[in-house]
Amino acid sequence: MIGSGKARPVINAFLSVAFSFFLLAGVSCSRSGAQSESTLRIGNGAEPRSLDPHQANSMSDSHIITALFEGLVSQPPDGDSEIAPGVAESWTVDDSQTRFVFKLRQNLAWSDGAKLNARVFVESYERVLNPALGAQNAEYLYDLKNARQYHTGALDDFSQVGVSALSEYELVLELAHPTPYFLQKLKNWAWFPVPTHFIATKGALHDMANAWANGNDCVSNGPYQLNDWQRNQRVILTRNPNYWDATAIQLEQIEFYPFENTQSEHRAFLAGQLDVTEEIPADLKGESIP
Repeated sequence: MIGSGKARPVINAFLSVAFSFFLLAGVSCSRSGAQSESTLRIGNGAEPRSLDPHQANSMSDSHIITALFEGLVSQPPDGDSEIAPGVAESWTVDDSQTRFVFKLRQNLAWSDGAKLNARVFVESYERVLNPALGAQNAEYLYDLKNARQYHTGALDDFSQVGVSALSEYELVLELAHPTPYFLQKLKNWAWFPVPTHFIATKGALHDMANAWANGNDCVSNGPYQLNDWQRNQRVILTRNPNYWDATAIQLEQIEFYPFENTQSEHRAFLAGQLDVTEEIPADLKGESIP
């Protein structure tokens, strides 16, 4: 990831939330002259296919999703191997290393103001694992007890899957077996909650054609919310005032720009049209940025 030196100080607080995963990944170098201290312009490779965490399957999708949504844990700015609290403020693990109890923050809300609690996670995981949805990311949840069986249709009772709400703000995840790096796996967007209350207003919860995440009214729970998606031009995100840690988010706006190839994106970066670029063309790697 190549970034503007001017933009980085502005996003220090932002790096402590989920989106830091994207900003810290890949190659890093800088140029001066960001367009605005309150807007970050990012070259995002291909046009995103979906902003539904259960259906997204490309890095261009995930870059935006990780700014729109937040899961139980987050990515701190000091390394991919570290774990930071996200929607969950803390968690405990039993001696068998198969039962995790997550204590959710009590000031959680969706961007439309609706409450986000443990029950939403149960509904979200039922959605992604339901065979009717045909979710591309369902297999990421196979660490849960009976998740594979439910997703493949061998089991039709979701209450037997290892996810339950112990209380309004306590979520229990039970694993099929001890799983190394399970908390790391929770950083994947397949584990993010989705606004089931909003999805239901757009169509059936398990309808793969339900395009709830593709409109400008998309509801999310992360530090940013979708402001405008101009197909094949740019995706604009603005600060989510209902995010639990909204006061720590300094950047007002993030703009993602799709490019057909790395050469075009690199030229836009050199011309000062981007503050962050996905990568430089292979034939230019190792050269200094003017």
